[in-house]
Amino acid sequence: MPTFAALALLPSLLLAQASPPPPLSRVGFTGVSVVNLETGAIEPDQTVVVDRGRIVSVERGRRRLARDITVVPARGQFLIPGMWDMHVHLATAEVAPSSGSKPDFAPNAAWAFPLLLAAGVTGVRDMSGAFDWLRGWRNEIAAGQRAGPRIVHTGGKLRPRGPVLPGGPVAVHSVADVQRSVELLAEAGADFVKVESLTAEHLAAAVAAASRHGLRVVGHVEPWMSAQEASELGLSDIQHLQQVLEGGSPDEASFRAEARRELSWWGKLLVRAGWWDGNGRRQSRLARTIATWDSVKAVELFAVLARDTTWQTPALTGLRDVQRIQPDIPSERLKWLPPRLTKRDAGYQVPPADRPLFAGQFRLQQRVIPMLVRAGVPILAGTDAPGTRRVPGPSLVDELEAMVEAGLSPLEALRSATLNPARFLGLTDSLGSLAPGKVADLVLLSGNPLANITALRGVQGVVAGGRYYSRADLDRRLGEVQALLGRLGSP
Repeated sequence: MPTFAALALLPSLLLAQASPPPPLSRVGFTGVSVVNLETGAIEPDQTVVVDRGRIVSVERGRRRLARDITVVPARGQFLIPGMWDMHVHLATAEVAPSSGSKPDFAPNAAWAFPLLLAAGVTGVRDMSGAFDWLRGWRNEIAAGQRAGPRIVHTGGKLRPRGPVLPGGPVAVHSVADVQRSVELLAEAGADFVKVESLTAEHLAAAVAAASRHGLRVVGHVEPWMSAQEASELGLSDIQHLQQVLEGGSPDEASFRAEARRELSWWGKLLVRAGWWDGNGRRQSRLARTIATWDSVKAVELFAVLARDTTWQTPALTGLRDVQRIQPDIPSERLKWLPPRLTKRDAGYQVPPADRPLFAGQFRLQQRVIPMLVRAGVPILAGTDAPGTRRVPGPSLVDELEAMVEAGLSPLEALRSATLNPARFLGLTDSLGSLAPGKVADLVLLSGNPLANITALRGVQGVVAGGRYYSRADLDRRLGEVQALLGRLGSP
């Protein structure tokens, strides 16, 4: 546990962490191989010039550059667009205890932002958290006052209990409550609406209200609703694949009926009284899903998802970590986790008897992901970090490696973190590829990620928001993270 004296040192340390990033850079990468994620081609011997936050030119061969342009010799190296983690929670769990009555997420930014940039993550979609903190960080980064990734975010989840923002409906009982919650998010400037545990009526109301404000609705599909129903109601992006898996079972209708009985007032009473084992019933449905899963039925669902352009964010590594499918945390990763998170994680255990069932679920998700892509269902890379043993930044590469292990090509996996986020966010005119006029979010790699996805771990430099971070600069910032973690105590 951190001492009082250590906590007292945090403000000065965090002030250093929040120092302005480098000024907008004029930088030219020479001799670099550009990875074209639209065509899948490697374009060798390119000179890429960045100025005032934009890509000025991408040309073959050596070019005469102005004297005030910082030249980065990059022959033998590879340049890709900046990556996005499309499922994070940066302002939900404090990584350090706060000294006041209100949550203090300043240490979260000091910890996570350097890790994200050093891993080549130049954008994140925060899927629920403290709105004021997220909006403040977003504005500071956009204004060049803080080094960090671009942030798109919402407030709290729209669900039966808890307001999406202070002053919103505390309990969502009616369509009017749903509409008011969406209205508050829109007025505050949220980028989207995240839903969880809503009935079909309330999901439909959320989608209708959000579309009136130009917002999309993303989130979870609950056990009492099918993935097809959620897609047809207008859910834009499904998280975690649970109900997508059940959509491949011929017993799906009976699963839905069981879950609805558990949701009823008398079903909840039976679960609370212990007459029904709620967890056991859910695990029984999972076991039956795995045993009865049928690829032909699954493909029929995937055709609906493709028709409706219902995106999927599998968060494979989230499932793998939460369910302890890989039980040990690598020591290299452990040193980047705040003690508060590792202590919380240590209290969660998966009974050995349950592990084969969860491993079967993970294998089925791995099987489904390439089938979704072949069916034309768009995929986004997200980690649900931080949580359990997921470190913001490196865990995105874990996710892409897991996608390749599941059967995607490195190109398909990398698109899920670059071109696809730009498409989902409607930002392809600015992000997702390398072309003159586009925003200068770039990652310089020592190896070819289309030949081996693990090349993403060889980041040599990053341009984020037009600001160039050399490997030495990234390492210096990572050193500050280690100093912060040292002051918080050892895991």
